[in-house]
Parts: sequence; C-alpha cells; structure tokens
Amino acid sequence: MTNNDPDGGQAEAPPGAGPLLPFSVSDKISTAELVRRMGETAFQARNVGLAAQIWEGMLHDETTIFFGLAGAMVPAGMRPLIAYLIENRLIDVIVSTGANLYHDVYESLGFRHSQGDPQGDDVRLAHLRVVRFYDVLAPEHEFARAERFCTEFSLTLDDGRPYTTVLFFNGGMGATPRKDGENVLSWPSNISSTPVEVAERQSPLFFHYKRLRPGSAGAGRFRGGLGQDILIESESERPLIASFMAERTRFPAPGLAGGADGGTGDVRINGRQIDHRRQHVLARGDQVLVRTPGGGGYGPSSERDPKLVRRDRELGYVPQRAPSRRPRPG
Repeated sequence: MTNNDPDGGQAEAPPGAGPLLPFSVSDKISTAELVRRMGETAFQARNVGLAAQIWEGMLHDETTIFFGLAGAMVPAGMRPLIAYLIENRLIDVIVSTGANLYHDVYESLGFRHSQGDPQGDDVRLAHLRVVRFYDVLAPEHEFARAERFCTEFSLTLDDGRPYTTVLFFNGGMGATPRKDGENVLSWPSNISSTPVEVAERQSPLFFHYKRLRPGSAGAGRFRGGLGQDILIESESERPLIASFMAERTRFPAPGLAGGADGGTGDVRINGRQIDHRRQHVLARGDQVLVRTPGGGGYGPSSERDPKLVRRDRELGYVPQRAPSRRPRPG
C-alpha cells in the first residue's frame, strides 16, 4: 500500500498494512476456503476469519478450549450446534449463563420455542400468556412446568455439600423522552428479579421484605424507575460466603435534559456499609440489606404533568413529607 505525496514521491506504507483481497463466491469454493478468504477482507468478515484461525490453532496445540456461551443461544436454535461441538471434542469447557442452562432443561423436557415478531405486541402476548424475548416465543404454562422441575430438583440436593446460587435484584430503568422509566427492570436484557418464594426454597435465607425504594427515582418531566430494598437474613447452620455484584453505589445514573440523577445503591451487613467488591462471610442471623439504584430522570421536574405527580404520591413512589410542627395559633 503506497500513497503519493505532494512532491511526487511515495510515502511509506503505514505499520501493519497489508493487502485487502476481495473475492468472488463460486459453487466450487468450500466453507473452509470461504472463511479463510473472509479473513483477507475487512470489518466483521475479517473477524470471522481471525476467529477461525485462532480456533484452528487451539485445536492443533491441544490446549484446553473454553467456550463462552452468552446470550439466548439455546432458545435461538443453537442447541444442536453446541452439542456437536461437545461430542466432537471441539470445545472442552463451557462457561454459560444460567438462562442457556435453563432453556436446555426446558427443551430436554420436550418443550419447544417458536419464532415470533421482534416488534410483537407484548400486551397481546401477555393476554395470551406467551413469553417473548426478541423474536423467540414460549408459552408461559410450559415455562412454569420447567421451573417446577428445576425447583423440585433443587430440593433433592444434599444439604451437607456446598453449592452456589445466584439471585438477581434489579435497579430502576432511566426515563425516556416519552415516558417514565420502568421500576426494577434490567434493560435491555431479559433478567428479572428473583422471586422471594424461589430464593427461599433454594437457599437457607429468609426475606424480611422486598419492596420499592421511595425517592430512589430521578425526578424530571419523566421520572426514572425506582430501585428496591431487600432485607435478607441467613438461616444457615453453617457460614455462607456472599459476593455482591452491585453497581451505581458511588456514581448515580445520570439524568438527561435537565432531569435529576437517580438514587445510588448500597449494600449493608447488620447495618454496616460494606465493600461490595469483596467476599463476605455470613453467620446464622446476619442480615443483609441490598438497596438497588434508581434510574435517572428526563427533562426538568417543573414540567411534570400534575396528574403524574399526584399519582406518584398515591403509589408511594416519593417519600412522605413530615407533618408540620408549627405551633397552632392560640
């Protein structure tokens, strides 16, 4: 690669420059050759070729290959492909999200996912009791049966052996230019807050309460979504090791266009604020208070519709004002 300079000479090629080789597709080209040639082009096609080179090198070196399985790959129809990789020893270790493992159980029980419209009418689907994640659909009653299977299995686990469980507690979503932010919603993922009933059945934990945090939403023409307060007590006879992947504990979710910032999150053990980046040992009777952050508001709060202000107060979304202590006239 050369460039002409103003004096008529030729500039030196930039470091790392190499030929970019466009290619034509024919009936005779194999998939392997197609991927190799994609690596000689640019953008994501080049990355596909690079990934194939890395994978091939790992296979030749006989290294331990870790396969990160994130996103809803199983409900998207990739389950047979993943099984092929395992059966043919093309990967050695799978590091998966819990969602993929759950959907693997779901399909192992004979249930199936179906295609849907990524812009589907969620209100209509909710009325039909159908769950949608992007363009994949599943009947809610089949989800309930699979969840019951998982719960019943968890009750057979040996209490004398250590195991790990993960609980999700979401904060509030930020407001948009058209509407308030949703409360305790993890967007754009499909992670929902763990129900108290599920957490208590699977773990030696007692939930004193799990409720919305009044005042945690950023004010604005449209307010942010509320966070939540969860007070949990350990009922385990043996120590528990707890890790907290908390966010927005120091820096709040910012408001936009004049909207106020959301409230920050917090984690406390027995009333004492802790470093949530470290592991902590819980004894029987220890209490953990998790306070998730609120979403930022949008637009000046002075422009908020009075009807929405009144609704927020009626629903308890804003802290109650203390009664006036002015002396009564004598």
